[in-house]
Amino acid sequence: MPNRQLSHLAAPSRGASPLFAVFEDEHEVDVFADLPGLSGAEVSVRCEEGVLYISGGKVDMNEKRVAGHFRFRENWAEIFSHSLELGDHMDWSRADASLKDGVLTVRLPKSAVSASPRIEIPVH
Repeated sequence: MPNRQLSHLAAPSRGASPLFAVFEDEHEVDVFADLPGLSGAEVSVRCEEGVLYISGGKVDMNEKRVAGHFRFRENWAEIFSHSLELGDHMDWSRADASLKDGVLTVRLPKSAVSASPRIEIPVH
C-alpha cells in the first residue's frame, strides 16, 4: 500500500496553528509538525479514545525600562491545539514522539487489536 497523506483528517483549533503533515502506510501513521522555537517541555502529545492530541505554545514578555519605570511592556502568547482522529487500530503503547530542529515527529505503529486507552506520549 503506498503512503497516503491524511492531512484532511487534521482539525486545528482556533488561533495560531503550526503546519502539520500526516502520512499513513500499512505499518504506521507518521505525524510531522513544524514547531520552530519550542522545546519538548512546551509541547504535549497524548492519545485518548482513538484521537491524537498535540498542543503547546510559548508565553513571553518584552519590556523596556527607562530610569526604573516601564516605558513599554508587551506580553504575547503563541498557543496551539490540534487533534487527529486515528481510530482504535493503533498500538498506542509503542507511540513515540521527538522534537528535533523545530520539527515534531510522532510515530504511531498500527495494531491488529483494537484498543484506545488514554496515554501521555513523552516528547524527547
